[in-house]
Amino acid sequence: MKKIPIIVGCLMVLLLSGCSLTKPYEKSISSDDITPIDVSQSTTLGCEEIISSSIEPPNKINNDLTVTGKLRKGQQNLSVSFENEKVKLITGTSVKIGNTDTVDYTIVKNDQDKLLSINLDKINESLHIFALNKKSGLAIWSKTDANYFIANNPVQDSYYLQCI
Repeated sequence: MKKIPIIVGCLMVLLLSGCSLTKPYEKSISSDDITPIDVSQSTTLGCEEIISSSIEPPNKINNDLTVTGKLRKGQQNLSVSFENEKVKLITGTSVKIGNTDTVDYTIVKNDQDKLLSINLDKINESLHIFALNKKSGLAIWSKTDANYFIANNPVQDSYYLQCI
């Protein structure tokens, strides 16, 4: 059985990019930036990515057995709307290329403090989660695929967002 080398990608990216571990992203959040969200009063939120991470699997096609983790500064914008026990998401990138189709997430928890929603894509064998802290406006959007089409292995992406 071959051993798979694991690269501590997050640490490597931080060190190579000149970032320190105490400030791993370009935009910091102060208490002035935090806005409580009343989903009952707002039907659409704009969310800006602060930081994202990914875990990329070994690539069997080119015999690369390295598992890689990456940490990136925020680049993604996300529109989040609420309708009939559903959360509908669309990225700014999708809109730029002319796509208007949202991805629907089922709300599994919605109280005064938080909203938790999931999307199970049975065709692509992936699970997507959108979790919003209503008191701070901070959210995590994650996408986990069981069999990434190129490497035929699991892959995971997470985005930490500020929503207003």
